[in-house]
Amino acid sequence: EGKYQLDFVGRFENLNSEFQKVKEALHLKKPFIQHLKKTNNRFNDYSKFYTDSTIKIVQEKYKEDIVKFKYTF
Repeated sequence: EGKYQLDFVGRFENLNSEFQKVKEALHLKKPFIQHLKKTNNRFNDYSKFYTDSTIKIVQEKYKEDIVKFKYTF
């Protein structure tokens, strides 16, 4: 029905700050997330891997999420 039964939805692209919000809400002291096996910089811009046809596929498959969470290509 397009409704989420969640208290919080974080964005992956803001992972550190989103987890900070979760930590504060749950009153956690220790960090509980680590970034292991980080890729090199050439993989950081995911948009370079999309073609016009793959963009269409993703837009069709995830249309609801793209609109709801205001994602763009």
